[in-house]
Amino acid sequence: MVDLCLRQILMDKLTLRDYEERSSVSWADIRRRLLLNEREVNPTLPDHLYRAALDAQLDERGIDSLPKLLTQGLGNLASIYIQEKNSKMYIASECFGQWQELLTFCPPLPLIAAFLWNKYKGIAIPSSCFQNVKYTALLSPDISELREQKKRSGGFNDLHIHLNGSTETDIVWQDALNDPHAFRKHYKQSLKHVLVKEQNEQESVFRNADELSQLLRQARALRYYFTQIIAHHDHKATRKPSHPDSDIRIEQYESNLIRGQHPLAPCRDTQYTDTEYECQLYVRILNLLANKQSAEKYPQLAQGFHHYLLILGTMNRFLVQQIRQNGFQQFQKIADNDLRKLSESDYRQRFFQLCGNRLGEPHFKILEGRFAPKKTPKEINRLIGKIRTGWQLFTQDGKIERAHNPELRLVAHFIKKPINKDDSFYHESLRNKLWRQTQALLSLWKDSIWQRCPVCEHSGESLDQSLYLQKLVGIDAAASEFDAPPEVFASAYGKICRTLPDKCHFTFHAGEDFSHIISGLRAIYEAIQFLTLNDKDRIGHAVALGVDYALWRERIGNQIWIKQGEWLDNLLFIYHLYREDHREIPANIATDLNKYFSKVYPRRKLNIDDAVAAWLNRKWNPIFIQNSSFSDLSGKETFDADEWENFQNANIPPTVTDIMEDYWIQRESRSGSNYYDKHILVDLDEGFYGIVDFIQNSLKQIVRDRKIALETLPTSNVRIGIYKNHAEHHLRKWLDEGLDVIIGSDDAGIFATNIYNEYAHAWLSQSIRKKQLERLTANAEHYSF
Repeated sequence: MVDLCLRQILMDKLTLRDYEERSSVSWADIRRRLLLNEREVNPTLPDHLYRAALDAQLDERGIDSLPKLLTQGLGNLASIYIQEKNSKMYIASECFGQWQELLTFCPPLPLIAAFLWNKYKGIAIPSSCFQNVKYTALLSPDISELREQKKRSGGFNDLHIHLNGSTETDIVWQDALNDPHAFRKHYKQSLKHVLVKEQNEQESVFRNADELSQLLRQARALRYYFTQIIAHHDHKATRKPSHPDSDIRIEQYESNLIRGQHPLAPCRDTQYTDTEYECQLYVRILNLLANKQSAEKYPQLAQGFHHYLLILGTMNRFLVQQIRQNGFQQFQKIADNDLRKLSESDYRQRFFQLCGNRLGEPHFKILEGRFAPKKTPKEINRLIGKIRTGWQLFTQDGKIERAHNPELRLVAHFIKKPINKDDSFYHESLRNKLWRQTQALLSLWKDSIWQRCPVCEHSGESLDQSLYLQKLVGIDAAASEFDAPPEVFASAYGKICRTLPDKCHFTFHAGEDFSHIISGLRAIYEAIQFLTLNDKDRIGHAVALGVDYALWRERIGNQIWIKQGEWLDNLLFIYHLYREDHREIPANIATDLNKYFSKVYPRRKLNIDDAVAAWLNRKWNPIFIQNSSFSDLSGKETFDADEWENFQNANIPPTVTDIMEDYWIQRESRSGSNYYDKHILVDLDEGFYGIVDFIQNSLKQIVRDRKIALETLPTSNVRIGIYKNHAEHHLRKWLDEGLDVIIGSDDAGIFATNIYNEYAHAWLSQSIRKKQLERLTANAEHYSF
């Protein structure tokens, strides 16, 4: 890799600690730590390869000091990837995959500044160059076919994007420095989550919210210090500024700051955004560091700027999923840490970011923004009102060309949660919350007055219509599949489907991350069957349907620990699909079914038909089993009378309901009688390949027959799944197999991406060409909610 070691410039925890403790740091320390940090990414490589990379990138290029590392080093790193044409900056197409990886080590803004400094040494940088970072610092490759398609369509439809989790690091950074105390409050609150605490200890940069706040205050004071150096250098200040190396100095500098304003900006200036000012600041600092006289005049500037960038790098590692952080639970740590909470209290900036810097050529045409519904209609209406205000400020900006009319359509997504230990039946707390949210959503959805409000005072029509905003178009359920399976959402989905036939469409995150590939495939099947997904509905991610078993086994290993109940369910699923296709059941499946049924349900004798039926009937509410009449269920409303009647009409035999009851009792139990959750070691046999292949093909046919689209999120899938790069992704395979696929960006900030860049990855890494591109964009029109 061309950027080996050099990409570690912002990742040095040891040097950051030394700076915070005001210990001396030598060039030898910094150089050595570049190697050590790179080695952490892949410790299987021998050290001599890392030393060779370090020699080639530093010593042989004359980089022998910190000022040279920050100027030449960052400049060289940026020049590997960034190109400029007529003041517009792009990423070299052949390097785009590696650039995406680099963004996990370093946010783009310092690299863009280093590129500009390197290119325009001693020459005034055209102001138009800073337009490249006005609303977003995420650069894209210049692909003429994509540009033409985007122009024809008025932008790409992003049908899978979470509004929270979309703000990029360089924007969050501005808010962090503007209000470190708010960040401290939000982060302190989030540390109550086990996974956030786990992330904190895993990254081991700061121990608690107070230390995070101190880092941000230090960075804030350093930035003010930089602006004072610039003023002194420009002869706008007579007093040489002092380095903020004490709490007193930090407080003194903080008292001079104007809240909500970048220190480089003149008062009440609206010409540039904070990211533009930040980029200009970086360039000015690099100019000073590159000038020998200035560097000697301000001897603490290099370490001060390095210190500042290391704090920025720390924020990035807590905001962007790293290449060494595989799996959904690593993603969840970032999603739950609330470091975006302050930035994402306002929506306007987010829409500009997602649109891109060229407002006349927006990245998106339709944005299906997902939001988590509140518990009451009033709270949901208030949240949608905030989203509407942000959208209105975005769309009514004079720079948005009216010909494009970008659309915002809102999708309410339920959140999967772990079992509450105090629940009296399986997932009681989550079912109660889902039911309240469902009732709140439906009360608004059916309210014709709410649908038309607010009304535009000039035209008399709905303001939402004039803004091209649809308040509610669909339902989704997101978060960790390890926490709640599709069955838990069946009552909520069923109620909405019965109440709003043909008015609401559904999607569901399934098969994204899983213990075993069969578990992921079963989750997809259960979502389709239990939630009754059909024509124009969608499945989110469905990675288990695309990943190759041999590759998955190679990356995971020869054995895994898995709950024996989960493994039994997988065996029942395999048996069911084989029988549906009139195939002979593999001998090992039949043997293991007997073995694990007796372990999970020791009081019962296996009747395979009853066991399969019990699994397929989990879509029903568990409290139905324990009650004989609707009146007995009073006060336990997580369902409606129609669902109860449908359950009664199903006439499930007692031999089946007995197994269902045993299953639900075990799932809610925390005692030693919970045999379902006991772990077993399962071999990942090569011979299982044929079974997985059959299951995948069977599910693909179900998806085709039901006309369900698959939402694929390439960068998200690469970061969370077992793929090492975008070339390994399954998108092209799905298209070649005739599946209807749409592309989305998922949590655009956490994955440092946007919808245009996701299409660019498809074009460059998956060999998508005009025919497939047209099909993808047509799917994104047909399957939009």
